[in-house]
Amino acid sequence: MTSSEYTFNITKWDDIPKITHTNYHEWRDDMIPVLSAMRAYAIVTGHGSEPQPLDFDHDHKHDDSKVKETEATSIIRLSCSPEVRRIVTGIRNHHKMWNVLETSLDTAGSYISRQYILCQFHACQPKEDEPLKSYFTKLSDYCIPLDHTDDTITNHDFRTQIFTSLPSQYAMILMVLKHRWPLPTPEEAMHKLLEEETTASLTKELGDASMGAALLSQHGGHRGHGGCGGHGGTGDSHKSKCTYCKVDHHTTDAWRKCKHAQEGGNNDERICFQCRLPGHVKVD
Repeated sequence: MTSSEYTFNITKWDDIPKITHTNYHEWRDDMIPVLSAMRAYAIVTGHGSEPQPLDFDHDHKHDDSKVKETEATSIIRLSCSPEVRRIVTGIRNHHKMWNVLETSLDTAGSYISRQYILCQFHACQPKEDEPLKSYFTKLSDYCIPLDHTDDTITNHDFRTQIFTSLPSQYAMILMVLKHRWPLPTPEEAMHKLLEEETTASLTKELGDASMGAALLSQHGGHRGHGGCGGHGGTGDSHKSKCTYCKVDHHTTDAWRKCKHAQEGGNNDERICFQCRLPGHVKVD
């Protein structure tokens, strides 16, 4: 299953973002055209009527209505995210399901939903390697549905969330911001923290570049050793370095000969292939 299938209900009319605790109004605005295209909106909202027994086409209309009810119930349930689906568990009636979702998730009037959003706001933490801008955007998104309600997230709440949730790498700038008077607004605090993030990123990039240049310089200097002394320059120095023990001044063939001599001779005649002295080997 792809990630989009977790967040969208894919229908033949449109892809509907699944309803969560924070997007009821957006979800409803997307569902209404789909239900209308299904000719089921009036049925779901309760504005439709059952076919009357005196209708000559009663049986056909009744069957058609039942099909629409079943399709509407299915599409509403499939458009619920896993956490919201628990709210409508056990409900089989499309009209009741629609009303329960409205009552539970309409953030303008649902105390339970507002409390859920507040809990999500206070539990929100920056993820590792996540840009601060993304984290601040998530916090701001939680504030929007609570504006002009009894549970509005204040500047104090927003500032406190920022000051208490950021990792230790921002400890110095947070200390400065906490001791400013008057205290910075959330916008000012976020601006300063984004500047600090940018500075730290540039410093890290410059440090990595300096380290890379130093390593390259050391590597180049080592390979060039011997060129000034007339030993064949960089190319000859590189060829004279043993690929087995990585020591200069002898070749791989010399190492093999020394190894062969050690294995075939007695212990007193052993010759170290690194320092070329008899009586011991490199491991000693």
